[in-house]
Amino acid sequence: MRFPLIKIRLLQFNRQLLSIGIIYSILIFLSVLLALYFSYNGFIKVNNAYKVTGLISGVVFFIHLSRKDLQFVHRHIEYPIQNIFAEYVLFTLPFTSLCLVTKQWYYFPVLLFEFYCTAYIHIKRIPKTYFPGLSKIIRSNNFEWLSGIRKNSIFFLAIYFLGLASSWMEIVPLVFLLILTAVVSSFYYECEPLQILFATAKNAKDLLKAKIKNHSLRLLILFAPVIIINSIFHPNMILINILFVFFQILFLLFAILLKYAAYSPNNNVKQNSILFFFAFLGSVIPYLLPLSLIMNIRNYKKAVANLNQYFYD
Repeated sequence: MRFPLIKIRLLQFNRQLLSIGIIYSILIFLSVLLALYFSYNGFIKVNNAYKVTGLISGVVFFIHLSRKDLQFVHRHIEYPIQNIFAEYVLFTLPFTSLCLVTKQWYYFPVLLFEFYCTAYIHIKRIPKTYFPGLSKIIRSNNFEWLSGIRKNSIFFLAIYFLGLASSWMEIVPLVFLLILTAVVSSFYYECEPLQILFATAKNAKDLLKAKIKNHSLRLLILFAPVIIINSIFHPNMILINILFVFFQILFLLFAILLKYAAYSPNNNVKQNSILFFFAFLGSVIPYLLPLSLIMNIRNYKKAVANLNQYFYD
């Protein structure tokens, strides 16, 4: 059996590594080592092994649900289920295989089973405008959220209400909010036309300041009910919840800044998915905080320089 999907992913991965440069490549390599260390330490401890397993499963499940190429894969690639399954197994193997050298080795077949079940999920996306009255709640200058929520309305609301419903529990609601942040980050894949860009602000710094302030506040308001309820039921989680929100805002800033660092009218920045993935890891693993900060500082400078080309013109 051939696996063209894996070949495509390896080519895309190589192309993205070449495009992001040596500094990002080194940072990503170091973050992978930290993530491997974090995973191994998690698998060693019985009480943490299931959490690492759940995190890996959740990330793969979310990636699968957010994929836009499933229609293409099922139509044009032979044995699509097996190809998708092989893709998930190969790219998670550095992390999942770590449990094989611990007493919690039995989580490995559990993960394989979860990947195989996930590969069978095929949601056909039919373009449709949901919640036409949403513009009365979200102003048109927040078009990323307006468009993003409409496109992902069912999944977005389901994840949010699951987080709200589980807010009396420890950790569980944070997992749902983590997935929700990843959904929100996808709102920033599409670049707006120049007319909208010029209507948003007079210069690059004002635009970024407005986006960072307004969208961070929006995410904070979205998280507030879940975080407040969780903190009331579990006072010992207050500090963890505060740190969690801080990390999620950092990830949101990364999505905004990366969009404008690579901005081109009507362009799509989803080709930088490798950077999104490692920034997402940075919002989960505290050890990767330096990576998140460095990436945001670097992207802010690049975003200002890139946007100035359009504003000065």
